[in-house]
Amino acid sequence: MKTIKTTLKLFAILMVVVGVIYPVAVTVLAQLIFPKEAGGSLIYDSGGKSHRFSTYRAALFRPEIFLVPSFSHLRLSI
Repeated sequence: MKTIKTTLKLFAILMVVVGVIYPVAVTVLAQLIFPKEAGGSLIYDSGGKSHRFSTYRAALFRPEIFLVPSFSHLRLSI
């Protein structure tokens, strides 16, 4: 029974450290060290209007630029 309690305590501590403290620390450090880059990517068009990177993500990951064939059009019948 003592082993189970110790294991659960260690699990809880590691969950907090790895799931909360570490990501927050890395984010804060990134914002402090690289404030411009950590804020996200903006793309400017010819008119000077800024756009979020996510709107152009689909264009960057077009299926025809990959050499691996896509089987997403196939449907699996179970």
